[in-house]
Amino acid sequence: MFHNKNENFKKFIFFIFITILSAIYIYFFLYFERRIIGISPQYHPDSVYYFESFSNYKNLTFKQSLFNNIKHFFDHFFSNTFYLSIINLIYELHAQVTSIKSLSFFHNTFYRYVISFNIFFHLILNLLILNYYFKQLKSSAFDHKNLLFLLIILFLPFRCHLTVNILKDS
Repeated sequence: MFHNKNENFKKFIFFIFITILSAIYIYFFLYFERRIIGISPQYHPDSVYYFESFSNYKNLTFKQSLFNNIKHFFDHFFSNTFYLSIINLIYELHAQVTSIKSLSFFHNTFYRYVISFNIFFHLILNLLILNYYFKQLKSSAFDHKNLLFLLIILFLPFRCHLTVNILKDS
């Protein structure tokens, strides 16, 4: 990929910098939407639907074995309920964490757990985009035009809007 250790180090630092910058940007965007503009978490009808009906789609659950979860996943692969199943897993995790007194510093609202998952997934997706970017462009990766295009993709406001709301498009 890169020819020497200096280039690998440069790429690693760039990955860390973009990840930290993305996290700050997403949290600012969340604050901006909720506090400054006043967009409610239930603004989208889909958010309300996912938040209220996730328990009807327990295709994935901690109460079943890994084998059964994999089987249910593939049985319901085309049913468009994967995000609802993920929310159900987060709900079960939330219930377990709040029942443990020694983990009181992790106690939070269920809504925040789901948004945290979306943010984590967004950051992972940014890293995958960065990795693909560096593999495809190799020598011209740090060209100004290419970097500008990359930053537009990584910090697209619509992507952040989808991330800070309970939407499967996140």
